[in-house]
Amino acid sequence: MTRWLGHLWAMGLRIWRWLRQWLTVPAPSRWRPRPLLVLRRRVFAQPKPTWVKQEVIRLKALMPQAGRRMIAHTFNRRWKARRQMTVSVDPHLNPNAYIWLT
Repeated sequence: MTRWLGHLWAMGLRIWRWLRQWLTVPAPSRWRPRPLLVLRRRVFAQPKPTWVKQEVIRLKALMPQAGRRMIAHTFNRRWKARRQMTVSVDPHLNPNAYIWLT
């Protein structure tokens, strides 16, 4: 009986060690500290093509009384379906600037 309990105990111990080894995540072999200051430029979107800027300036020249929102609305209505290109109005931009492409 004691011999059987000894084998059972040894098998349980092996299973426990195997599970513990399987469940633990191994530590990385080479730990490198991250640099404190990373100077990377974050680019969220590609800049608009030059034809978009020229078209916005052209619309402003054709509609001098129109505001930024009206020009953006006109541009989007005209070019969204054809070229899948839209512009938006940035509320933090200078109101006298005619190019507000985001």
